[in-house]
Amino acid sequence: MLTLILFTCVLYILFIYYFNLRKRYQYFERQQIPTPSYGQFFFGHLKQLWQTKSGYSRQLQEWTRQLGSIYGFYEGSTPVYVVSNVDFLHEVFVKQFSNFHARKSSIQTHLIKAKHLVESHGSNWKRQRQIINPTFTSLKLKTMSPLIDNSIEELVKKLNTDKLFNIYLLYKRLTMDVICRCAFGIDTNMQDDPDNIYLHKIGQIISTDFEKLHLSKLCRVIPKLSWIFAQIFLFRNNFNRLMNFICGHLMKFEELPNLWLFNRIQNVIDMRSTNIEQRRIDLLQLMLDASAEGKEKLSYEEVKSNVFLFLLAGYETTATALAYCTYVLAKYQNIQGKLQMEIDAENDEYLDLFIKEVLRMYPIPIQTINRRCMIDEASVCGYKIHQGSIIQADIYSIHYDPILWGPHPTNEFYPERHLEQRHPMAYLAFGQGPRNCIGMRFALLEIKLVLRRLLKEYTIVQINEEIFYPIRETAVIRPNEIQIQLRKR
Repeated sequence: MLTLILFTCVLYILFIYYFNLRKRYQYFERQQIPTPSYGQFFFGHLKQLWQTKSGYSRQLQEWTRQLGSIYGFYEGSTPVYVVSNVDFLHEVFVKQFSNFHARKSSIQTHLIKAKHLVESHGSNWKRQRQIINPTFTSLKLKTMSPLIDNSIEELVKKLNTDKLFNIYLLYKRLTMDVICRCAFGIDTNMQDDPDNIYLHKIGQIISTDFEKLHLSKLCRVIPKLSWIFAQIFLFRNNFNRLMNFICGHLMKFEELPNLWLFNRIQNVIDMRSTNIEQRRIDLLQLMLDASAEGKEKLSYEEVKSNVFLFLLAGYETTATALAYCTYVLAKYQNIQGKLQMEIDAENDEYLDLFIKEVLRMYPIPIQTINRRCMIDEASVCGYKIHQGSIIQADIYSIHYDPILWGPHPTNEFYPERHLEQRHPMAYLAFGQGPRNCIGMRFALLEIKLVLRRLLKEYTIVQINEEIFYPIRETAVIRPNEIQIQLRKR
């Protein structure tokens, strides 16, 4: 009898779940918003996105061509609006920020108990942003310029004028060196040590496509159970650490790289907190100082989480931006010559335009440019957006829109187009609104310092364009390699 009752209850729960899911999948249809075909029950359109060879961002662009500037798809049962209508995005990212103040969550939130700027929202995000903002003022960043210059000096020593070489690899070592020195004061010497443990671990994190991990896929399909799937990740990691302790002399079980890095950051913060002689001019110290000087403070976990965030965000995104800049310089020798003349004259105007155009044509961390509806219902440009729905910007469609970026053809490299005033949402390389990239100034400073030094001493005379492709997309959209040859000026 008890078994029959339990069986009946399970069937009832499954029926209710099935009924609610079917109703959920009519969300866009009720609002007369188009969706791509071949959506599947339970998965929505995720299987199409996982299987596409062109990558997430290019698939969104293709759907935009087919369906228009506002359409929807389903991540599991979660409605996702894909938008290239800049007026709609301006409402969401700026005017109605209080209704859309969070990003889409991920398994990483639960995996490292992340409390950093990307994963936080509401008053918690606002407090952190207010405390950390002064860390990235122009004056504070100038104090870190010598640290960046020292790393660039090490890069220059590695440059080769005899043959083609992969400068993207050197850029990765450079940006990892810079962020370790500037984020939490570690001199790693990783530019001379390609086997450096920090480089290896962060490389593992960046190269891992979390979208292809089974537990991560389950999180996308059933986001409300993400914390359970994260516990499975953590259990495996803790089990590996226990096995290392018990039988490390016989075999080695590798700790998850993101948790390894998180633990190293904790060690540095502990050392800095207990030893005043360890004080240095870096992002960690500036955050600690900004926290101590104000009424509001960052918690220990928030400091640790944000340092972790800066390490990841400041590594491959900047290296990839430099790689794209180098590719463009090699391809357009006339632009390279114009930049060299400007740099020799100690002028930055054309360099600023050049970097903006590179990041227009080759945007990098596209998947993070999204917002989540945080109220029961919001009205945006006549559309009803309900709580939990995601607004995802289709950056490729926006950055290549001839109406927004004409009259010069948008598939041609033309830095001067940035001299004209455009729609505030036409350029999304660093996001827009209050939640734009807090490290934008730091990244641009590093990119400009590297390009100035490179072009002052060298000319890029050749590039192997075949190596440039294929473009790969995980956390960032990056090329395969950048094989170039330099000539000393």
